[in-house]
Amino acid sequence: MALTGAAFGQLTVVWLQRVPMLTLSRRADAAELIAELTGFGVRCVADGGLDVTVPGVEALQPEALSALRAEAAQVVVL
Repeated sequence: MALTGAAFGQLTVVWLQRVPMLTLSRRADAAELIAELTGFGVRCVADGGLDVTVPGVEALQPEALSALRAEAAQVVVL
């Protein structure tokens, strides 16, 4: 779904929560998986307060995440 929006030039941001970040952080191919999204123009973000990081995922402060959500034309939760 995110790739489709990005393919049509829609600003697309994937906000990864704690559980997906934990799952990705355990995978050896995490950076490659995220690169598949970012390569198509999808911005991947997560809460900077999480104790895990994944290459290619921007760690943002809560205020920045709130601003992203407030500015969004549409929010899809999966």
